[in-house]
Amino acid sequence: MKTYDIKTYIVLIISVAAVTLNGCMMMAMGGMTHDSHSDRGIHQSQSVEIQKGDLKAILTVPALVMGKESEIVMKVYDRHGMAVSGAKVTMQFDADHEMKKDHNHGSFGGEERTAVETAGKGTYSLKHSFDHHGAMRVTAKISYQENSEPLVLAMTTGVSHMQENHSGRSMTPMIIAGAALMAVMMIFMIGRYN
Repeated sequence: MKTYDIKTYIVLIISVAAVTLNGCMMMAMGGMTHDSHSDRGIHQSQSVEIQKGDLKAILTVPALVMGKESEIVMKVYDRHGMAVSGAKVTMQFDADHEMKKDHNHGSFGGEERTAVETAGKGTYSLKHSFDHHGAMRVTAKISYQENSEPLVLAMTTGVSHMQENHSGRSMTPMIIAGAALMAVMMIFMIGRYN
């Protein structure tokens, strides 16, 4: 039977710790994010455009973060590309239908709010803070002339956590554990060569 000395065990422990710490550090630095196609829209600005009759509208929704006020912007133009001033723009925020059905998280508000026009420039904005995370539907309605049918735009996007990773858990304990193990390993290595 072969016996192993203490140095062999130490090298084995250091090797296992190095592999574990490497994974922790990669996750902490964002190297193992595994973005799926459905998550990509959550972390970037999105726009949707529609043209109907004499009006053209562009709805822009920034990356939405739970607890942070976001400005949703609607630009309205006529058929000649000139900014349309004096329109009534309302926006509504609702949990995505699939989210309500599958996870029963409730609504994101649902009330219709009126956007404010920026000094007669055809740009309408609304600031809103979201207190839930997950899939969300933004619906905007533009009413310009009294007898005309309103123009409606809708998009589904998402609201992310303030410091979200893709597993939905906080990375802080993993970072602290990784840093502590890295410090112990460095102290051990320095002591070994002195």
